[in-house]
Amino acid sequence: MKLTEEQRKGQRILFKIIREAWENESFKKALIDNPEETISKFLGQKIPFRKKIIVTDQSNQDYLYINIPIKPNDKDVDDHLFNE
Repeated sequence: MKLTEEQRKGQRILFKIIREAWENESFKKALIDNPEETISKFLGQKIPFRKKIIVTDQSNQDYLYINIPIKPNDKDVDDHLFNE
């Protein structure tokens, strides 16, 4: 699947946020405690978030973390994913 320019821009921003969290423990704590405010400050502008953001620290190598995404509405996609 090819990403749109907007998706690529969002991905670059996300990678910058992750890198900062890896390198700056106080930023990481703030990001976990108050993601919307921390991201807005990091980007230097108020961001109108359309969804609530939840940040979890998944850096413990002793665990396998599984994120359960939204269930797709398309039955064909659902069948394809789970019947292979």
